[in-house]
Order: sequence, then C-alpha cells, then structure tokens
Amino acid sequence: MARFLLLHGACHGGWCWESVAPILQSAGHQTTASDLPCSDLTAGLSASADAAVASLQGEVGDVVVVAHSLGALVAPLVADRLPVRRMVMLAGIVGAPRASLEMLAAEDADRDGPLGDGDPQTDSEGRFRFSPEGARRILYQDCPPEVADAAIARLRFERSMWTEVAQFEAWPEVETVSITCTEDRVVNPGWSNRIARERLGVEPIELPGGHSPFLARPAALAEVLLARPVVTDVTYRQGAGPVPAAIRKRVLGRDGRASYWKDAARCNSSVVAGIPRFTMAGWFGPSSVPTRGESRMPQRFQSATLVSDCYGGVGWLRFGTR
Repeated sequence: MARFLLLHGACHGGWCWESVAPILQSAGHQTTASDLPCSDLTAGLSASADAAVASLQGEVGDVVVVAHSLGALVAPLVADRLPVRRMVMLAGIVGAPRASLEMLAAEDADRDGPLGDGDPQTDSEGRFRFSPEGARRILYQDCPPEVADAAIARLRFERSMWTEVAQFEAWPEVETVSITCTEDRVVNPGWSNRIARERLGVEPIELPGGHSPFLARPAALAEVLLARPVVTDVTYRQGAGPVPAAIRKRVLGRDGRASYWKDAARCNSSVVAGIPRFTMAGWFGPSSVPTRGESRMPQRFQSATLVSDCYGGVGWLRFGTR
C-alpha cells in the first residue's frame, strides 16, 4: 500500500483530485490532496513544499508524489524533505536544481502553449488566474461542460513563481515518471517529451487528452498511476560487513531501473573470479541475473528474494509490493 501525495498546479486546489483519489483508494492505497498556498504572496516554492509535507500529518510511509503542471516545481523539494518512493510529473512544468523559470527561459522557450488576449487575468497584487473563457479553451477543452464550469468556479489567483529559485541541489535519487498529455494546450507536449528525456532522464508516458486529465479522464489517469507497482518493504541482511550505502539508499534509480543489481556488485571489491549472482524468485518464476549492467524492474510481482555471497556471507534483499 502506498500513500499518494497529490499536488495541484497553478490556480487549483486539492479539490481537483476528487475524482482520482477514490480510484486509487479502491486499489488499496491512501491519498492526500494538498492545498498549496498559491495565493499567498509571501509563500514561495519552499513554503509550498512545507505545506505539502505538513498535509501528510506524519503519515510518511511509502509516499508517491504526483505533481501536476506548476506543482512539478514543488515535487523535488518534497522529495528532499521526506522519503519518497516515486515522483510523478503530470504535464509538469519541470524546473531544474538551483534555477528559476526565468533562468531557464531560453532553454524552455518552446514550453508554453499560445495564450489569447484576456486568457490570464491579474489582480491588484499581480497574481494571475485564467479567465472563464480561457480556462474552458485551454485547461478544460476535453472536460464535460458541467465539470469545466464547476472547476472554473473554484480557481484561485496564483502568485508568480517566475523568479523563484528552486532550493534543491540535485535531482532526488528516486524513481521518476513523466506523463505528457498529448493534446495539452498549456504545456507543449513536444517540450514535455524532450525535458523528460534530457532533464529527468526518463522516457515519457503519453496520455491522450488535454492538460487536466484528473477532471476529463480520471479513470485513465488512475490506470497510468497504478500501472507500476510501488516497491516497498525493503530489507537487507548480510553475513558480515556494513550494509552498503548504495543498497540502503538506492533501491530504484530515477529511470525505474533496478539499480541495486549494479550497485550491489560493489559489496565485495575482492571478487575477482566471477560476478556475484543474485537469484530472484517470485510468482513470475526464478531467474539469475548478473550484477553488472542494468536490467529493468519486473512490471508485476508479489515478492522477490535476492541472494548473494557479498562479504563472504549471505545477503538477502527482499522486495514486495502492496
């Protein structure tokens, strides 16, 4: 069982996940939909990350962060603050370590879809919000009219994050997923695919439709979020020597590959005669995998036991999904 921490994008609130959360819950997971302080002129990215973490109320088990649109700027800050199993960027406005959107403007010149006159409204404090007409055409073009109208009535004014520098030093060592909405009118799908590969180091997942799948296609979005098992319950025991930091801290790499096979080869630097082997057993059948190179994590399994002779003893890595 995982806890999905659902982060909304600009001008929205936790309410936008109301159709997705029950589907995730019916699959046995828990959900928390944060209300980020997007209207607060004094609250930047760090304050938003603090608010997201606080919304968990101490329930910080197997957290999967799902960040929509501008919420993608907050996701790596959350992953810096608490243990996260997976970080999902949904139509994400993906930034970079120690950078602001302004600093990335040239590199990201093709990011935004075209806006018409009057699409964004501003208030006396300089905050912005989509006009009803703009929201229908850009945010909710594939939503049922009644769903779009209800969402428009709940939109909030958002302070600009244009010059806000993201306070994290490097991308978190956590499995990362990037979802591109193929008919997105806010975030250019071509930019999303390029940034997934170049900045996040992952192959994007394409989801048909516009910028707001949580309203237009909640079941399809939930299916994508549930497609990969969440790896939990990791234990390690060995006959001698300390637990290697690579195993302790890196179960999955950012691209979802099973980096523990590669890293575990460092358990015994004196191994010369051969490569330590890990025997993997589970309902999918046993197999032996060399520790050199990388191999993709099986898409589905109930449990697996990895056995090696690192440090001259016997070590186990046990993985399970909930």
